[in-house]
Amino acid sequence: MTDDKSVTIDPTTTIGTDVFVNGETQCFNIYYQNEPLPFKKEFNFCLPGSSLKVSNNIYANDCRNPGADAPHSAHYCLMEKCRLLGSFDVELPAPVKSGEPVLVVMEIDAGGIMTCHAECKGKVVYATFTPSPCTTEAPSLKRGRKDPAGRIS
Repeated sequence: MTDDKSVTIDPTTTIGTDVFVNGETQCFNIYYQNEPLPFKKEFNFCLPGSSLKVSNNIYANDCRNPGADAPHSAHYCLMEKCRLLGSFDVELPAPVKSGEPVLVVMEIDAGGIMTCHAECKGKVVYATFTPSPCTTEAPSLKRGRKDPAGRIS
């Protein structure tokens, strides 16, 4: 049986999610290779229209961290340099009106296990991870259950 709430990533890989910028889809890097773990990143989303679902595609790439003083735009990576690992999907507890914020939190624990959840209307909902069919055997992605020691089997 697999754990559909998490994915184990290779900490030597940069991880990003897709965003729409100036009419183009780009990868916004959220975790850079070899950064210290554990790691946590929070995003506020305002969804268009009434929605019950938040989805984030997760990509791996080899981009290096441009540094803390770099402009925000330096953290984007061209999509052709990215490899789709899969997507996190969150089913929200109630419809979200257009413009209503949803907090999405992505975390990577010390063992490289990545999880995602959304906070909306006072409730926390954990995401389901769906791997990309072509990456389930990739070295940057492992799925499975945690054993008592916290290892993925």
